[in-house]
Amino acid sequence: MKFMFDCDDTLYNCQQPFIKAVETVLPELLKMDISSLYDLYRKKGDEMFDSIQDGSLNPYTAGIYRILNTLKDIQIDIPYSKAETFQKIYKENQYRIQMDPEFKEYLINHKHQYAILTNGEN
Repeated sequence: MKFMFDCDDTLYNCQQPFIKAVETVLPELLKMDISSLYDLYRKKGDEMFDSIQDGSLNPYTAGIYRILNTLKDIQIDIPYSKAETFQKIYKENQYRIQMDPEFKEYLINHKHQYAILTNGEN
């Protein structure tokens, strides 16, 4: 049998870096529905995509405004410096993603041909 996977949010949970940043910088948000908060966070990222692509907003600054705007939508204000720390932790954890344990176990125990696709640069 042959399988092909898109790496993003299939073999790993895209929320992992977000959750780690919340745990580290904004632990008070853990009492909220993190999946819904992450959905809003992604929406805010999508809203800035064109500005990043055309160069009018750099990705680093966009990440800071992404969390600021997400929290603003739910009536939470944080200092810019805290948003900057959140972005730093989020970005660091994007490079530490791990395969979901269920997939890892399956792939170890089943001998099939696999292909993994990603649009990531790294």
